[in-house]
Amino acid sequence: MLARAAGIELTHVPYRGSAPALADAMGGQIPAIMESLPIALPHIRAGRLRALATSEAARDAATPEVPNFAEAGFAAAQSTNWFGFSAAAGIPAPIAERWRLEITMALTAPRLRERFAAIGVVPGTLGPADYTAMIRGELERWRVVIASAGIKPD
Repeated sequence: MLARAAGIELTHVPYRGSAPALADAMGGQIPAIMESLPIALPHIRAGRLRALATSEAARDAATPEVPNFAEAGFAAAQSTNWFGFSAAAGIPAPIAERWRLEITMALTAPRLRERFAAIGVVPGTLGPADYTAMIRGELERWRVVIASAGIKPD
């Protein structure tokens, strides 16, 4: 998405995880890296990485000095890094509801929200229908990106 929005060619270099990719970026073996903020933030704060932009729709509270892609001129590259909780489709409704309530309580606890904010994570809670709709939207969005970029599995 960023390459298309910026009108540039980028080369994907596969790594076996964030640690070796970050080491190569900090060591100058690769010129840039796209990494999630919670992983990169300690290195940004220590001055080992320079954040150029974030992909969120708004500036991140953990790095307010860093513009987002839209501010940098690449609004079409906006993307959100998200995590979710899922269970098998046949899980009994009372158990699914209990999980939803427990997870929602945990994600709204002030102490956890403070810890998340410190690493650039903004917790949100979606009900099952909204979460399913969000996943379907993401699948379609990335299907279009993959098809338009001609990405094929190795």
